Amino acid sequence: MIYPDRNNLHNLLTRLRARRRLLIVLRGVAIILTAGAAILLLTGWAAHRYRHNENALPMLRLGALITFLATAYLALVRPFWKRIADTRLARLIEEKNPVAEDRLVTAIECSEEQRDPNISKAILARLEADANQVAGSLSLGNVIRRSRLMMYGGATLASLLILAGVLKWGPREISEGVAQLVMPRTLAAAGSNSAMSIRVKPGTARVPRSSDQDVLATLVNFDGQIVSIYWRPIGSKDDWQGQAMEPAKAKADYRHSIFNIQDSIEYFVESGGVRSDTYKLTVVDLPYVKQLDLTLNFPGFSHLPSKTTEDGGDIAALKGTVASITARLSGKVRAARIVLADGKKIEMRASGQDFVGELTVSAGTSYYIELVSVDGEAYRGSTSPARRRRRPRPRWPRV
Repeated sequence: MIYPDRNNLHNLLTRLRARRRLLIVLRGVAIILTAGAAILLLTGWAAHRYRHNENALPMLRLGALITFLATAYLALVRPFWKRIADTRLARLIEEKNPVAEDRLVTAIECSEEQRDPNISKAILARLEADANQVAGSLSLGNVIRRSRLMMYGGATLASLLILAGVLKWGPREISEGVAQLVMPRTLAAAGSNSAMSIRVKPGTARVPRSSDQDVLATLVNFDGQIVSIYWRPIGSKDDWQGQAMEPAKAKADYRHSIFNIQDSIEYFVESGGVRSDTYKLTVVDLPYVKQLDLTLNFPGFSHLPSKTTEDGGDIAALKGTVASITARLSGKVRAARIVLADGKKIEMRASGQDFVGELTVSAGTSYYIELVSVDGEAYRGSTSPARRRRRPRPRWPRV
């Protein structure tokens, strides 16, 4: 028959071992989360600082992962799996309960040596009974205090709240860097309709030398306070040059014009930690509009004669004026069109190597000339967005 009091010491050690494991887990989780929050914030700041360095983000991710795993191993895995002897646990109990007077440790040490024939079994039984009696009157509350367990739980919660607060209300550079760190562009563009991304037009394209190019960026599934475009010559290792884009007509659209392109460049658009793919504008020697000539045919009520302007482009005329635009080209193309700001296109007719088109002035807007090369490639051929403005109706004197 097994008496309950004969298991008091064993049960006491078992409960202490379980409480110690709980302490190790709570302490380890608190250390891991605190260190993880610090690692995430620091590497997030570094990711934003070096976001234009293609090799920086992979190195930061790898460094953060190694540091986090090392912290988890040292703070949780190794202490949790480390075996602690019963004698050491009993010593810990006796340090907090002086009334035990080494009776627990003595019973355990003698029990471990009970295979020695020189030790009386009666003595061993007396020591074990005495230890079980003492163990039955002891409490673990002062060995591993509940307040200590709650302290580590509170530290864990505080770490999470501080991390969330910094990401929500802290410096924008850190939150954007963390977003870049934990969400690579390949993941963001994985095809999900809910993924945040930036669509860029014209993307990768060929452009005539000395021409201008409009870049249109559309934010998909998010809003950005600042949308910036970055560029540098193709093959260059220099830092990227950046500039904020201007809002376009649509709410999610932003526009930037690159003027007088002489060398091929690569560029991308970034906003709120979301970055587009990197595109290229390759400079080629395509024909371009070297001169725009205008003939303004004013409406009949104005009684104004037609007006011709060479090497112009901007149109300032009364509503109803028909403007004849002659695009003089540097080479041969297949077709030419007048493209208005709203996307409407007006075909132009060939006149030798030049092209002529007409539009009617109805409201203030802008336009440019789109050319189609002999190979069928459409591109912007004029060097700047010309404007057409409606003049105010003249006030005729009363008779």
